Amino acid sequence: MIHMVETCVKRRQIHSDISTNCRVYILLQCTLHFLFISHSTTLFCTSNLHFLNDRNRERR
Repeated sequence: MIHMVETCVKRRQIHSDISTNCRVYILLQCTLHFLFISHSTTLFCTSNLHFLNDRNRERR
């Protein structure tokens, strides 16, 4: 599951454009991780969400 999130993020970095689908996907995955999985996964998700937010700010 995490691998798919990473792939999504990397793919969007290549295009330098993060699609809404990718952000929604990561949010969904992270919500699941917050509920079910360990702290390290939660940290991974949180850092990716911050990364996505930063990228969006840069583009404006």
